[in-house]
Amino acid sequence: MDRLKKEIEESDEELEKEALEAKMEEVRQLDGESPELDMDRPLYFNTGCCSFSDGDITGIELAEHEIRLIKWTGESKIRMVLESFSLEDLMKCL
Repeated sequence: MDRLKKEIEESDEELEKEALEAKMEEVRQLDGESPELDMDRPLYFNTGCCSFSDGDITGIELAEHEIRLIKWTGESKIRMVLESFSLEDLMKCL
């Protein structure tokens, strides 16, 4: 929403502003409604990563009903799961 508001403020074109305002209204209509996810279909989510001077890369992924802290090691590019937690158990903690 913030991005859309900023784009509307910065736009000089009336048609573009109208299109952005329509998109903003669409988002408002969806606000509070969670999209239904098909958990039987494989989903993968990566929040981004952090790379280190030794070549290691870490990231957080959501896959196979789990949230994981993962690490790829330097030259060998071996993927290691450093921590893992069930999303179902995580939701119980919230």
